[in-house]
Amino acid sequence: MKISSNFKELDKGLLTRDYDQSKRRLILLDYEGTLPSATQSLMEYQSKGVPPTQKILNTLDYLTKDKRNTIFIITGREAKLVSEWFSCIIKLTLGIPELGLASEHGFLYRYSSNAKAKDKWEKMLKGFNGEWRSYCVEQLEPYTERCEGSFIEVKEASVVWQYRDCDPELGKSFAQVITDDFENSFKNLKLQVINGKGYVEVKPEGINKGAFASFIFKREILRKRTPDFILAIGDDTADEEMFKYFVKKKNEIQHFSKHAKIYTVTVGKKPSSAACYVDSTSDVRTILDAFMQISNRKTISSSTTDLKSLNVFNESSTTMSNHPLIDEVLSDKEANDKY
Repeated sequence: MKISSNFKELDKGLLTRDYDQSKRRLILLDYEGTLPSATQSLMEYQSKGVPPTQKILNTLDYLTKDKRNTIFIITGREAKLVSEWFSCIIKLTLGIPELGLASEHGFLYRYSSNAKAKDKWEKMLKGFNGEWRSYCVEQLEPYTERCEGSFIEVKEASVVWQYRDCDPELGKSFAQVITDDFENSFKNLKLQVINGKGYVEVKPEGINKGAFASFIFKREILRKRTPDFILAIGDDTADEEMFKYFVKKKNEIQHFSKHAKIYTVTVGKKPSSAACYVDSTSDVRTILDAFMQISNRKTISSSTTDLKSLNVFNESSTTMSNHPLIDEVLSDKEANDKY
């Protein structure tokens, strides 16, 4: 992938202005490689991951208290670990928090505001069959034996070969061999192979951050919380599907919210499907701090007039008939009555 001629550095002033003027917001954040500090980023390749600092927790906690915000942390990590990392937000946030958690790139998720789903993870896809995972494990075992520090991680919806704790060059060379081998072996199956930062992951097609972004956007419509501000930030190969979704569906999204502002941002200047980039994780934290100050400054109104303006189904909204995304939303509603 080459760097697009339209690819540019994020205009943080414009971003914060649009955040300030918006009524409903959807913010999707990758975690590792996106939020941790520069010092923590040195730990990124460690297999156990990087837990959030208290500063990050406090910022997210504060932002979730702004009722205009729906915020999801989307990571490839397992649900148990994600719960441990962010549990203090779920326990301490008062009122009706809108912080959501998504593990395994969105296969498992939960709205923390859903009292009925407290400490319960929902599956994005129903009827999942993971029998293929045993074959992956068998094929990966020889590489694990030859690459000291690597190990195999079997998740609910994927198999991951982790080499964050290995010699970097040896790990990368093996990762490429594994990727090529699996792509050839699975070319007639609906499985996807991702060669990411310090890992190779095999998972079914349809389980990725792009699919999760679509899934959550539709649910926000059903919750009558159609966003007029969308921000998606990430740094890894796994985040590219999320960027692609919002770029591809921009016109359809704006059917529901005519003047919606959509920002896709990658961390680091590199080839990406995102429209913009920031230089470092420090920039991401600066953006969230600015959001926090704006949310602190403004008082949220709950007047009848304001509520009407937030309702995608009100009389002034664009008609919902004869649109390709409508059938998807309504069919998903039947398949997923609880979210």
